[in-house]
Amino acid sequence: MTLIVAAFLAGVMATTALSAPKAVTLSSRLDNLVVDRVRGTSSVVAGEFKFAAAPANYAEASISFIASRPDLFNLRDAGNELKLLRQETDRLGETHVRLDQVYQGLPVWGCQKIVHFRDANTIYMVAGQTIPTPRVSTTPKVASSAAEATASSSVKSAIGTEPVKTSSELMIYPDNGTAKLVWQVVVSGVQSPTIKWRVFVDAVTGAVVMQYNDVKEDGPTVSTGIGVGHKPYTIQTYQFGLDYEMLDASRPMFVPPVSNLQGVITTYDNRTGQLYLDPNRDNVFDDDSAMQAAVSAQAFAGLTYQYFMDAFGRNSYDNLGSGLTMTVHYGTNLNNAYGGGGFIQFGDGDGINYLPFSGDLDVVAHEFTHSVTEYTANLIYTFASGALNESYSDFFGKMVDSNNWLLGDDIRLTTPGFLRSMQDPHQGPNPARFPFGYQPAKMSEWQDLPYSNDNGGVHINSGVPNKAGYLVANVIGRAKAAQIWFRTLSMYLTPDADMNFWSSMTQQAAKDLYGFPSPEVAAVVDALDSIGFSLVFAVPTQIVPLSAQLGAATDTTISITSYRNESVIIESVVSARGKLNINGTIPQSIPSGGTATYTVSFNGATGYTTCDVGAIFDTVVITTSSAAQPTMLIPVEVNLG
Repeated sequence: MTLIVAAFLAGVMATTALSAPKAVTLSSRLDNLVVDRVRGTSSVVAGEFKFAAAPANYAEASISFIASRPDLFNLRDAGNELKLLRQETDRLGETHVRLDQVYQGLPVWGCQKIVHFRDANTIYMVAGQTIPTPRVSTTPKVASSAAEATASSSVKSAIGTEPVKTSSELMIYPDNGTAKLVWQVVVSGVQSPTIKWRVFVDAVTGAVVMQYNDVKEDGPTVSTGIGVGHKPYTIQTYQFGLDYEMLDASRPMFVPPVSNLQGVITTYDNRTGQLYLDPNRDNVFDDDSAMQAAVSAQAFAGLTYQYFMDAFGRNSYDNLGSGLTMTVHYGTNLNNAYGGGGFIQFGDGDGINYLPFSGDLDVVAHEFTHSVTEYTANLIYTFASGALNESYSDFFGKMVDSNNWLLGDDIRLTTPGFLRSMQDPHQGPNPARFPFGYQPAKMSEWQDLPYSNDNGGVHINSGVPNKAGYLVANVIGRAKAAQIWFRTLSMYLTPDADMNFWSSMTQQAAKDLYGFPSPEVAAVVDALDSIGFSLVFAVPTQIVPLSAQLGAATDTTISITSYRNESVIIESVVSARGKLNINGTIPQSIPSGGTATYTVSFNGATGYTTCDVGAIFDTVVITTSSAAQPTMLIPVEVNLG
């Protein structure tokens, strides 16, 4: 694939002012603009946007800045369409304000913007997925009770007669570029924790727009197998008189008294609903083979908690010191594990293909990370964002359990002896699943699946970002790779992030941590290129400034350079508003490393009067044959005097 980078050859490096209210910014520079063509608004606005004075309130300053640029963010009333979710200051001293999109008080599903402050005076990026201000009535024609009945019936057709309960919330749902008023109905199991379906019912027509099970799971759903024992471990427990219970109150998150169970790690027996304790009171949990699953769960959860604390200073999955509750012996011969919201349920395996799923450190860390993801980017568990959700769990599973790049290798009994390979996603339990192997390892192998198939392929397509994680860590080491991956997850990704957004934000995180140019950023770029994203940093694109006088013409030049190993065809270069003239060869084929130059001119002698004096804005739109970057937008500001 090819990356197209625009560099401006006349007055490029000059800082130019955006047409924003003076109360918002003192001076601004736009370096990068990425447009989400499906949603019809920008997903990344990066540069340097300076305030005249440090804002007293980061959230209000963030919303004011977005409100000042409706041309970039497509929100008519940002003050009422963005709501503060949270504000964080990271280890680099940078502040990140996460804003949820709402419309007339209703949440807009999956839509967030994160405003990133370099310091108290400077915004360096606004990124995330939002939609233009909806034009839809917020009055439902379908009652919530009717929507819940529809959702319950739809879910039961998938799960059978398991008893369920429902709750509903009215919201706006972005459906392939169209905003719809929907009821989001959560259908949960009355008894089963593995049922938590989100069903989106059109509040006008009553039709099901989308549904998926939001319980995060790992491993195959149905299999046959065999079981095995576990190694001895040291575990953290709690003594109550003569009794010893699997309750870890030794972590910094613990809040006394212990009876409140705040900030503790606990392991329960699903068969009895009771906390595991040592039956013969000798403080050695070796009394029966069924206890082995609980010992592993307790030991590995403690190691996972400590990893996130030591590596990132994160106090439990939510960074609020909330406790972790685990249950073993879930189901009958179940080849699976489920995680989310601070709870993990482990199946025992069938004894033929799998051991108990708590018996592998990377599986426990994988499930723990689902809760971390829920309390950071909250990646929606479908399609690309769901594949990223799974991949982050795999990645941090192999950061905690760093002996190799195989997931589930301590519990898989039959060939090939593991669940997934990050080093080679093509290898797995069913290498003939696709022509290339078990999982895709690059974007050209990506599987576009319906949400009825693995929620859109979340366990399948996770192989692509998995491969990138392995490649980066293999070059710069796991510790540095982990810092990049965690910063991307916690500070940059938004719920409906796709692969292109993820690749851009991963680069941004690497630049933040290690600077550019640096070996760490180069490793990220090379890995992303290897899986199908031709991403190379170059001189940042800025607003092209043109100074013109009434009655006279002026021009400047832009150059377009093709990088990496693929030639590209410039198919068109046009003025979005028709205020600019563009001269150059079109179409034009550029070989790898080649450059095409175009002249951009403005004629102040035709059609302009003294009433037009001031700033005139237009955009150069470049379309190419590159799958990596089919469209480029170059903003131009003409200062007509």
